[in-house]
Amino acid sequence: MTGDATYKATFNETVNAYTITWLNDDGSLIDTTTVDYGTVPTHADATKAEDYAYTYTFAGWDKEIAAVTGDATYTATFTKTEKTEPKDWQSVTIADQIKINFLLDASAHANMQSITITYMGQDKEVESTVYVDPAELESEGGFYKVPAVVAPAQIGDTIKVVIEEMNGETEYSTSIADYCKYLLDGDFSAEVKALAKATLEYGQAANDYFYGVDYYDHVAFADTANAQAAVDAAKAIPNTLFATDDARGKITSASLMVLTKPEFRFYTTGLTEAEAVALNRKITVTNSANEIVETVNARFVKSAQDNDVILLEVTGIEAANLDEVYTVTIDGFGTVKFSGNDFARMLANNSETATLGAALYLYGKAAKACFPA
Repeated sequence: MTGDATYKATFNETVNAYTITWLNDDGSLIDTTTVDYGTVPTHADATKAEDYAYTYTFAGWDKEIAAVTGDATYTATFTKTEKTEPKDWQSVTIADQIKINFLLDASAHANMQSITITYMGQDKEVESTVYVDPAELESEGGFYKVPAVVAPAQIGDTIKVVIEEMNGETEYSTSIADYCKYLLDGDFSAEVKALAKATLEYGQAANDYFYGVDYYDHVAFADTANAQAAVDAAKAIPNTLFATDDARGKITSASLMVLTKPEFRFYTTGLTEAEAVALNRKITVTNSANEIVETVNARFVKSAQDNDVILLEVTGIEAANLDEVYTVTIDGFGTVKFSGNDFARMLANNSETATLGAALYLYGKAAKACFPA
């Protein structure tokens, strides 16, 4: 041992680095970057594609960019400019079905060779419809109307239209939900905005019930109290369901099929297929004014689930007429009276379908206010 000794530690200095996340205004990821502590991060301006209604200009990030002290997230913001004279446009029709119409300027698409509509169910191609002749399409005011019909649960699905022309292709993508949000955000009447909101709620309720997946942005009931109030209102709908004695004994149950064309169904037994076919020739539908309604169709069909069950299926009831009482008279079977709201009430009184029943009722109520008779 040679004596006391002192040792001094030495360190290699490493600057901590942190993750900076850059998002689009819809929450989708633009980029992630790794930036050293104390450094001010930078990123190229974000871009947003134009749609039918607006063009978008980058307006900066949602907060001032500061020197890094930890992980951080910045979200792009945009200034939107409404198009004054769009070449093409779209509209939504709410009748018994929910339909989005792509309106294509006929003069701008004079060399159109085909149109393909593709339904993207949860980002997966579900079905395509191809029009190879513009003459197949309805034309109005210099526009071709390209219709796409969806079930309520699919209003958030992307609908893609590809127009093939001699000099290339034009592609548009949208959804019913996107159009509803455009109406909510635009300068439209309170009635139109209320219907847009109710359509989103109806679609989300149907999606929740059938799929249980919240896969698109939506406007839901504002809070639990409002949701319960809507259910209570639907439960309190007056009962207009009635069947004459001869029909009552033959009806075993009722259900609503929330398809692209809603089907109001009454299940029955004791009829052969031949008897049901014969009854189809003797069915009439009248409204509360006792007027025959040609747009509402009633028929007997065999149940796909059970070959022994025949059901009465009523279609063509528009959203604005869910409170209308219809009378279905079948010679040799009896008379059934009901309104679409009877089905909303029955759904609301079942815990598993309560929200769907409430949403159906509010959807019809908003449609009635928007399109009064």
